[in-house]
Amino acid sequence: MPYEFDLEARVIRQWIVPQQQERFLACIRSPKSRPKFLAALAHGVFRTELLEPCPTESQLAARVRPFADCYLLSTDPALDGRRLPTAEALAAGLRGWADQNTLLVFGAAAVLYVETEGRNARWVSRADGAAW
Repeated sequence: MPYEFDLEARVIRQWIVPQQQERFLACIRSPKSRPKFLAALAHGVFRTELLEPCPTESQLAARVRPFADCYLLSTDPALDGRRLPTAEALAAGLRGWADQNTLLVFGAAAVLYVETEGRNARWVSRADGAAW
């Protein structure tokens, strides 16, 4: 599957903690290392000052409605590297979330949705600074 390396690199530079960025940039280009990067997405690698707790799924859907599609990064090979229409991406990304470790990327990494390990661990980016 052709991955969107430029978009993935933008996600890493914009949303991942600086101390992990170079490592992850190398991982996304290596088929052998890519699974390590994808697995790490559930383990506190995001810049938390740029995220806020995610509200309900319906509020998330309203927030991402302006985007026609979504790019997925996932430990699920059926989802990883796919670009899906927004509604389809939300349905695919939110089902069985904890087992899939899937990151939803909207636009040119303008809005990000991720679920990390732990209680109340659904997060959405604050790229536009808007509050729910």
